[in-house]
Amino acid sequence: MFRKKKGNHEDEEAAFDLVSKKKIKKLLKKHDHKKKGHLTQTEAFAFLDDIHIVKNRFYEDLFSLVDDNGDGKWQNEEIFAHISDICSYHPVFSIGFVGDCVHGGKTSLINYIYSGQGAGEAYNSTTSDMKRHDVDGFPLEIELWDTSGNQDYTNVRTGVYNYFDIVVVAFSIANENSYTNVMDTWKLELKNHIPYVPRFLVASHNDLDAQVSDDQLNELKHDIHAEAAFTVSCKTGDGIEDFFESCLNYAREHFIRA
Repeated sequence: MFRKKKGNHEDEEAAFDLVSKKKIKKLLKKHDHKKKGHLTQTEAFAFLDDIHIVKNRFYEDLFSLVDDNGDGKWQNEEIFAHISDICSYHPVFSIGFVGDCVHGGKTSLINYIYSGQGAGEAYNSTTSDMKRHDVDGFPLEIELWDTSGNQDYTNVRTGVYNYFDIVVVAFSIANENSYTNVMDTWKLELKNHIPYVPRFLVASHNDLDAQVSDDQLNELKHDIHAEAAFTVSCKTGDGIEDFFESCLNYAREHFIRA
């Protein structure tokens, strides 16, 4: 789920570099067709189209932020009061990782994405952290959610599912139980809670002796309706760059305007 990330003072200065007050006034004049002194939501979205490269499906959160009066309109004074928010607006792209607590490899995979090192202890909490990444020159905050695979924490885990823009189902290619749990546990849980969120399948530990064949991996990808499947190693880094680049490509294709 894309969420507004507020800018600081430096963001505000950068915002005015990108979109000057003069341009804002010009755009207000363009979209306030009847010179009412405010923009309807439709007009506001057209206004945002002129200054943003985020697809307009994510404008509703920003519209609510600026609409201080709650009257469903952007008054001119509201627009100028929130000018830094409008100009420096950029979304958060959330990637959720689910899988077994011990053998799934979720934590090591996330650690490798952040630091280039895969070592990390498995734990029972559900946490998230941010990684700033430029996609085609557009600053995107990547939020990586490390969920607990412990069934005692099911309510905590499923409670954050609606934040996910994509979900990564992780299992160990060197552990057959981890493989079967994707079908027995994770497929059903995702179907019940976020059936329409795109999925990526990641088989970790490809540096160990595989207990799952390529045919089984492809069959599993088909069964859980994954967009793509990857085999990776958090020890050597093999496959991780390709996997993460595919996540960014998905964001590029579905969330950022061409």
